[in-house]
Amino acid sequence: MSRSITQYRVFIATPGGLDDERKAFRKALEDYTASDAEPRGVTFHPVGWEETLGGVGRPQELVNKDLSQCDYAVFVWHDRWGSPTSNGAMVGTEEEWNLATELYNSGQVRNIGVLFK
Repeated sequence: MSRSITQYRVFIATPGGLDDERKAFRKALEDYTASDAEPRGVTFHPVGWEETLGGVGRPQELVNKDLSQCDYAVFVWHDRWGSPTSNGAMVGTEEEWNLATELYNSGQVRNIGVLFK
């Protein structure tokens, strides 16, 4: 029997050096979706730069496009702010933060989480 399932896309933004945390975040979302969320008719899909397909244009702009299609954004920082983008004006996580707050203020992103290691 078919049923409707709502998918929420959750963007994870971190500077370099937090690979283990990114993996743990993805696993936690996938485990929760399998055990509790999907039986309730929802799924939580982790989104990050790892899945961003290469293409024409500035790489960070492609990541930003993925973020623009998410329902939630989670930022994790530790001892770095991030790596400079090709435009040299900002680092990647700063650019993602600015976009996420803009999307939140316009009602496109439901919520933003901020965590510090």
